[in-house]
Amino acid sequence: MARLLVHAGFHKTGTTSLQALLRENERRLPDGIRVVPQDHPDFRDLRQTTNDPRAHPISISTSMDLMLEALAPAPDETLLISAEALAGPMPRPQPKHPLYHRTAAVAEAIVAGAGRHDVTLVYGVRNVDAWR
Repeated sequence: MARLLVHAGFHKTGTTSLQALLRENERRLPDGIRVVPQDHPDFRDLRQTTNDPRAHPISISTSMDLMLEALAPAPDETLLISAEALAGPMPRPQPKHPLYHRTAAVAEAIVAGAGRHDVTLVYGVRNVDAWR
């Protein structure tokens, strides 16, 4: 069972900077840790599905499962997975929905799609008034 450290943003919380730091320093990480940046080809479907406000949780789980199948992590490996889209779609001003109203459903679908792997979800936060 691999360990998955899933950094799910939120938008405008330094996710891109963190991804750049990880990419630039990946060779300095201990053996057994692999960085999976959001532009990785096997990540595309999951990123698009979690970013779709109409996507069903089963579609998200399936995308996560397929990504992990393609990446084929070793049982003792840790994957660092990072993308803003993993928190759900970028919020738009809509009076009937709170910000990131799909985050819990997206998180549950990611964990379900990870199957037997050990998943830790990490979210960066920021004062929303600073970027609206």
